[in-house]
Amino acid sequence: MRVLVSTSTFPLRTGDGTPRFVQDLCEALAPHCDLGVLAPHAPGAPLHEQMDGLDVRRFAYFAPRSAQRLAYGAGMPDNLRASVLAKLQVAPYLWAQARATRHAVRELGADVVNSHWILPTGLANAWARGGSAGRFRHVVTLHGGDAHLLARLPFGRPLARFVAARSDALIAVSRHVRDQLDATLG
Repeated sequence: MRVLVSTSTFPLRTGDGTPRFVQDLCEALAPHCDLGVLAPHAPGAPLHEQMDGLDVRRFAYFAPRSAQRLAYGAGMPDNLRASVLAKLQVAPYLWAQARATRHAVRELGADVVNSHWILPTGLANAWARGGSAGRFRHVVTLHGGDAHLLARLPFGRPLARFVAARSDALIAVSRHVRDQLDATLG
């Protein structure tokens, strides 16, 4: 089986301080399948590299690349609060991630895309997949903050339903996160 793990947060290098739980999951899965990682580009990072035995591809989402602010440093929620430029990058980010996912699926021959966080990654990859018989199997992992964000957004329910309709499975990391998602899906 060929799996593409798609995420909005992934270390740029070993020990850089970025939470590494998605990387840890990838390292645990890699011996059991052909695995690739897709993450947003950040200044100074290569677009394609082998990192700790993982095939990591990074997609640029804004030009010039040095102006990318949304998925860099402190994390998306903090970046959105702190930067008007980050707010302007949301739509280009979703488009770039969907495009990069379609490209990586073709290049790797991926059977399954595992999206980490329903927003923004699950949304971008649901769009990339298309309808229920789309280009690939789609599994979304919700980590917590994304489920809580959906509940607060005025358009959270339609977004959650859009992603759920274009996913083969939604995995919540806890019962509390699952309950939050179930309440949002209504």
